Amino acid sequence: MTAMTTAQKAELKWFSIGFVFWVSFFAAFVCVVPWTFGVVSVERGMELWPDQVDPSWVAVQRNKGRPPTEFKLGLPRSRPLLYGAGLVWLFGSLAGFVYCTNRAKAEARKSSA
Repeated sequence: MTAMTTAQKAELKWFSIGFVFWVSFFAAFVCVVPWTFGVVSVERGMELWPDQVDPSWVAVQRNKGRPPTEFKLGLPRSRPLLYGAGLVWLFGSLAGFVYCTNRAKAEARKSSA
């Protein structure tokens, strides 16, 4: 068994950091995408699902064939700073993953040369 070279250690480091960014991207995706595409206003929810939506709800979440539920964060336009932070988290994680992947590839090329 041979010891790892400095370039291989650097490649592993960038790969590990990239994996953390990928996990962060997945978590952001799970939070932001349903908020973007699966939430409607209470007024629209009352039109789509009569007698199933409580008028006191903040927003209504679509549940694909199941009864609608309350979405506590509200609509994206009602909480723009929080929604913007979620988008920054999503795209920042993606950018970090791409950057770390490119750095790991560069270290791999360096170790093979």
